Amino acid sequence: MLFYSRQNKWILSLFPVIKFSLFDFKVKRLMGRKRSRRYSEVESYDNFINVNVTGLDPVVFDKTWDNDFFGNDNGITLELGCGRGEYTLNLARRHPERNFIGIDVKGDRLCIGARKATEENLHNVIFIRIKIENILNFLPKSCIHEAWIPFPDPHSRNESGKKRLTSPRFLDIYRNLIIPGGHIHLKTDDNTMYNFSKESIGNSPAEIIHDTNDLYGSELDHPEVTTIHTTYEKRYLAESKKIKYISFAFK
Repeated sequence: MLFYSRQNKWILSLFPVIKFSLFDFKVKRLMGRKRSRRYSEVESYDNFINVNVTGLDPVVFDKTWDNDFFGNDNGITLELGCGRGEYTLNLARRHPERNFIGIDVKGDRLCIGARKATEENLHNVIFIRIKIENILNFLPKSCIHEAWIPFPDPHSRNESGKKRLTSPRFLDIYRNLIIPGGHIHLKTDDNTMYNFSKESIGNSPAEIIHDTNDLYGSELDHPEVTTIHTTYEKRYLAESKKIKYISFAFK
């Protein structure tokens, strides 16, 4: 038993910290177990591809894209940083005649999308766990017809913007990955991301097709842009935030 005194006052002051730390540890352990179960689950899905790195200079993977994954030659739409694949799934439901790929680095999130696609018998969807920086080492050049970047991390603290998915290094990847004229769609609520993207795209070989800093206040008639709302977008709209939208293509 610990009695109060000036000497052990500092020890008593640590109790809330210790209690919080133990709680935080238990939460993280439970979350880790949950992620682990999802990783195990997702490996069993036919619509999930986990790309493992086998070499670093240059990056080499244990597998590459196989045109037989979809079993047809239909055009492919790609969602970059897809998370749980909300946009990918919505597009796949609307367009069974097209193929869709969602990529992200976090497998536990991809598991949710892969599970839903399996439960709904969506055979035109595949999720790939891979870094966008390495995608050209897996997918062949000019194999994507259209791409979506819905509400990417704006990396507000990163002043250089190198981590943003519309920075020059990522745009160069898209230019090689997407067929000439293929549209790339960006949606964001973040002013910094929007302004940075306009400048970055403007300084690239791409052409801006549509640009608005108030999507739902504009006259844009594009159901895939205006009627599909991710969890993030629903939250931003509930907070009365204006949604920005840019579509562009490389010549």
